[in-house]
Amino acid sequence: MKTVKAGIPAFIIALLLPFAWMVLLGETNATPIVEKSHFENMSQEQISSWIKQNSTKAPFWEHTKSVGNAVISDIPSYLKSSFLVFVVVFSINWVLFNVRGKP
Repeated sequence: MKTVKAGIPAFIIALLLPFAWMVLLGETNATPIVEKSHFENMSQEQISSWIKQNSTKAPFWEHTKSVGNAVISDIPSYLKSSFLVFVVVFSINWVLFNVRGKP
């Protein structure tokens, strides 16, 4: 039973913490929407410099809405980080539940 008590909070924290980390510490840039024909006569370097010049930092709410798409587009990476958080939190919880109070 102690293992379940240690595992449930660890599971919940593991699913939410990477998302919260990306929301709070991440950044999203927005570029204007243009026709493909605008880039036809440009080289790759010119396109990259145009994007750097015309991109702006997205507002926090827009960034928060885009994090879900980032998670969906890279689920294996998100699950790896969630698993790492789960292992750490579960280990701490297990030690607290099983070792605490024993002489």
